[in-house]
Amino acid sequence: MALPAGVTTANLTVGAPVSFSGFPIRSSVQIVPSAFLVHSATGIPLVNLIEETATLESVVGQFTLPHTDQAGFQDENGNAYTNWYYTATINYSTDRGPVGKPLTKVFQLPSGQTIVDLDLLPGGAPAMAYSAPVATVTSVAGLTGAITGSQIISAPEVQTELSATFVPAFADTGITYNGDGTVATVTESGITTSYTYNGDGTVATDTRLGVTRTYTYTDGNLTGIEAA
Repeated sequence: MALPAGVTTANLTVGAPVSFSGFPIRSSVQIVPSAFLVHSATGIPLVNLIEETATLESVVGQFTLPHTDQAGFQDENGNAYTNWYYTATINYSTDRGPVGKPLTKVFQLPSGQTIVDLDLLPGGAPAMAYSAPVATVTSVAGLTGAITGSQIISAPEVQTELSATFVPAFADTGITYNGDGTVATVTESGITTSYTYNGDGTVATDTRLGVTRTYTYTDGNLTGIEAA
């Protein structure tokens, strides 16, 4: 059975190895995907079992594998899943038995690649980014379905929270705000201080117990306070 329609793939080739004297060597390659996936459009599962091929002497081996960054897949819990990876284990042998240690290579196949030579990929397990499933959010601020950031910001519940009265750390302290977000008044122990502002946002005056103080600045730096 072929892969589901619409799934894009790359061909992974494995060269026919030889010894340093040119003697043919056999190789066995195992490919293990990092995730069990389900093709969203068809519901066909792609099981992360071992794919294996053995190259004959002087014969190139080949795998056809899906690109790892394509959309359209989900995990078994229904979460969208992209950027999985593959682990290849290569074993070499002759008629006399295994040759050397198995070679492991961890890799991804980004979209656009058509033919990739496994022998040219670096060995080991390089660090890579891939998308693990996250918990599905079913509702935010009373909204459901495909929710955008602007919808969340403009939701009545969120607006209510954003415009809620400030709750101070100390019960006898209260703060009110102007429409532009600047502090209008601060009340401490029943005494209120009110503020005005310059066009650049710096404090112009504050008034407390009938006394108004005027602030002066030079190049944006506070240089004087005069009470009247």
